[in-house]
Amino acid sequence: MKFTTFGHLLAFQQANLIYVLRFFTVELPENYVFNWHSSNVKQINWFDDDTGFASCDGNSTIALWLLPKAGHTGPNVPLWTYN
Repeated sequence: MKFTTFGHLLAFQQANLIYVLRFFTVELPENYVFNWHSSNVKQINWFDDDTGFASCDGNSTIALWLLPKAGHTGPNVPLWTYN
């Protein structure tokens, strides 16, 4: 689990999924679910400006994610990955 710099969002993992919770309103938007890793997510670190985060899984695969803009539908894909 990891809070954003300003504390308004909380990212947490469940197996290979990452969820981002709007902490103050306790909302879990459908478009704030990130599913790409092939093994359990081990680490999440937010960008300093809270616009996205980096994640790493048990296979040492790294992904960079941007939070979706308002009105975004469909799956979230990583901005960048490294195996």
